[in-house]
Amino acid sequence: MSFLVPTKLLVVSSLSEVKKREMKRLTGSAVADEVKTVKRDYNGCANQLFRSVQKGLALTLSNKWLRDMKIYQLDNNAYSTMYALKDNEFLAALTLDDSTIKRLDWLLDAEAEIESIKSFALHILNNQERLNSGSLSKLNIAISNQAEYTSMLKNINEKYGEQEYQLILDEITSIIKSSW
Repeated sequence: MSFLVPTKLLVVSSLSEVKKREMKRLTGSAVADEVKTVKRDYNGCANQLFRSVQKGLALTLSNKWLRDMKIYQLDNNAYSTMYALKDNEFLAALTLDDSTIKRLDWLLDAEAEIESIKSFALHILNNQERLNSGSLSKLNIAISNQAEYTSMLKNINEKYGEQEYQLILDEITSIIKSSW
């Protein structure tokens, strides 16, 4: 499965009980094909699509817990307004193609890397505080330039890639935002 041209995708929670016939009626689409993942093809297009959309939605839908979902491919005449009003499990109406999915993957990777660096700085800061209040304090030894290191680690944890991170989140949000 490949999305060389922009394709309309309806994303719903797996808890949705709306049947395909009703889905087609509510969206005005002649088709409603569920995008199926294949367990043996982890890097396949459908699996990549699911992972990307799920991670993107998890970042953008902060008040919704996203465990599992279904994705349906609809025709280009589809509209989501009526469906969104009818189904409480509606998550998004996306228009994606292969290049957008690949870009979303890169954005999600960059977001995760920035988070990882910030988390690592916090981890070092916590270990440093534990070392200072534990073994070193018992030995009456202090790390020279302690305040400078603490300040630097706090700065990394709080401000590393701040502007870039916001740009990444904004672009993920624009890709994952319902568009039809």
